Amino acid sequence: MKDLMKPLLRLTFAIFLSVFFLTKIYGQSTTTTVNYDSTSQDFRLKNYLSMSFLGDASLIALNYERQFLMSSDNFLSSNFGIGYNREFILICWPSPCPVLRDFLTISHHLKTNIGKGNNFFEFGFGGTLLVGAYGKTKSFLAYPIIGYKRYSSEAKKISLRIFLSFPIYRLNTTGIIYSPVGVSLGKTF
Repeated sequence: MKDLMKPLLRLTFAIFLSVFFLTKIYGQSTTTTVNYDSTSQDFRLKNYLSMSFLGDASLIALNYERQFLMSSDNFLSSNFGIGYNREFILICWPSPCPVLRDFLTISHHLKTNIGKGNNFFEFGFGGTLLVGAYGKTKSFLAYPIIGYKRYSSEAKKISLRIFLSFPIYRLNTTGIIYSPVGVSLGKTF
């Protein structure tokens, strides 16, 4: 089974990188119909820095998102985040509980956002690498993402993101706390 997982992970990573770089090339194209004039309704700030609570296999995480505008009501976004999670054991009886491990979480997403004004429906695919103490434990989760984003087009206002994600692929992830619902608050710039 492990021999099958390595090529699958490599293929998933190769597809993610291909889509990421293709969207970067297309998203920065000067032939797009989006008007970048800051007085226009179509103007969007492209960077989003946020703090996530639950979701993405993290209890808390700091995320950076880059948006690639496709039209006035559609954009692609790629996300990279670093967070924290902890091993969870509900019942230890009759033996004593082992020492719980802490994990560094490294998440990445590729999502499409569709909407009008400041309200967007988002869907896409993501993954989280969990690294244990001293780099000894490594785990990976892959999951689809659906959510709602209240996106501020002004730099001083806070944006809200509420999302759902359910793991469809797990590698060495027994015992972690995973919430299918997450909330993210952040600012665009």
